[in-house]
Amino acid sequence: MLRKALVLAVVAASLLLPFSSRAATTDSGAINITATVDPYFVFWNGATINKTQWSIVEDTDISLATGDKIDKINKTLYAAVTLTLITNANADITIATGDATLGKLTKGVDFLRTSYTIQSSAGSITGMAGHAVANVYVDSADLGLPTNMWRVVPNVAGNTDIIFKVRADATGANTNPAAGDYATTVTVVATW
Repeated sequence: MLRKALVLAVVAASLLLPFSSRAATTDSGAINITATVDPYFVFWNGATINKTQWSIVEDTDISLATGDKIDKINKTLYAAVTLTLITNANADITIATGDATLGKLTKGVDFLRTSYTIQSSAGSITGMAGHAVANVYVDSADLGLPTNMWRVVPNVAGNTDIIFKVRADATGANTNPAAGDYATTVTVVATW
């Protein structure tokens, strides 16, 4: 009898053991996760135009630049650089002057007549109603005017390549500029 009671106790204990070794579980319920993409995100790559990138031929391919120099009156030089704009919304593009030269290529008191334009190789760039027309040069003296902006409609297939072009010549009041290197700083600005 004792033996039978002992066997029943062992069997009963073995039946309880798996249940007592199981961990209790519960879940947290649904976790709602959201992320926000700013409707105005943008990325610019950096760029420099140096003296070897000038050409007497207006072209967007800087590999064709010949390092031309102004060596006579009424000679116009062109340079271009591609800026990559990554954005998911239409943007208004302006060119802001970055230093005391106010966007004019300057050496001391001498300057070259300097003008700028924007065009696109991917996506769409247009002048806004009453504003600068795409691919028309804007004189550096007029860069701050609210009429001089371009509208970028992003390329839905990826990056929007903006071709920033500059033109320089020695005409007008400054027809005899000093020899040497002329410099300025400008910034391409996107706003929404």
